[in-house]
Amino acid sequence: MVSQDSLPEKTTPREEVLESPPSNVGHGIIKDWDNESRIRVKIDFILIPCLALAFFSLQLDRGNISAVLTSTITKDLNITTNQINIGTQLLSVGIVLSEIPSNIIMQRIGPRVWLSGQLFAWGLVATFQAFIQSYPAYLVTRVLLGLCEGGFIPGALYYLSTWYKKDETSFRTALFFYGQMFASATSSLISAGLLRLSGTGGLEGWRWIFLVEGLITLFVGIVFTLLVPPAAGDGRALIGMGRWSYFSERETQIIRDRVLLDDPRKARGQIQISRSDIWQTVCQPRILQHAFLTLVSMSAFQGLTQYTPSLIKSLGFGAVRANALASVPVYCSVVWLTILAYVSYGSTPIRMRPE
Repeated sequence: MVSQDSLPEKTTPREEVLESPPSNVGHGIIKDWDNESRIRVKIDFILIPCLALAFFSLQLDRGNISAVLTSTITKDLNITTNQINIGTQLLSVGIVLSEIPSNIIMQRIGPRVWLSGQLFAWGLVATFQAFIQSYPAYLVTRVLLGLCEGGFIPGALYYLSTWYKKDETSFRTALFFYGQMFASATSSLISAGLLRLSGTGGLEGWRWIFLVEGLITLFVGIVFTLLVPPAAGDGRALIGMGRWSYFSERETQIIRDRVLLDDPRKARGQIQISRSDIWQTVCQPRILQHAFLTLVSMSAFQGLTQYTPSLIKSLGFGAVRANALASVPVYCSVVWLTILAYVSYGSTPIRMRPE
């Protein structure tokens, strides 16, 4: 961390002049970046943990319904698993409805403010799920949870992409998704422990799961808000109250220049998203193909994932052990993701059509 008072007033002259990219933005940018690799690693250690931790809490609150199903929620609320499924689908509906509006708002007020606000919003909803007493209350909390979480993943990925060149993003995206995968596995372990608290304080095991994991999200929200940098190249985290920066003035200039030379369109900063932009995106064949493939794959995968602990429990295991065993295949998938990310790292990126 660098004190603002100690920052030099002028950057060191750079020696090697690059050819201008196909944009006026890159004209005159000079390259002398012997320490570019060191700066990139520094960004990794600052940015990736913040975003992965936030993703961890998102998956924690979205996926803990699988552990809750091994407790007594259906009996306590006098509902069936089919009614639980309706709540799960309503959560997805909330995500779909808020996905695009969420990212439009983020472009207007900035990633740090909006992503932090989302964390606190769904953290509160997740926490108060512990006190629901009826089926309608369960449905309302699931819809609200989806509305608050919608747009966080694409918003975080967009923010991540503003810090890196295009051929650097695939590996960092994989690291970002580690947060989700570790949450899927670790949530089962946390829930296994929380189920042992059933009856403590007059709360059932599933209420303890919602309560504690929701409070974890609120704590993550505080950490995220204090530590995440506000924008690419701007290292003045909120915890420093503007008195220091993660990066020196020289490092800040290198961070911005290297990204602009790779993609001059990033000089526009915040993007103004219009209705025509949304329509053109939806009509792209590649986007439609991706959406269809995702729909098909997740239709089969999501149901199995939600009921994995319940399926294990049906084999004769107790609720605690069933949740612990459910974490094993997810940890194995983390290893497989690492292999795929390593293979794809450094591959030629898809070139966007110039404007």
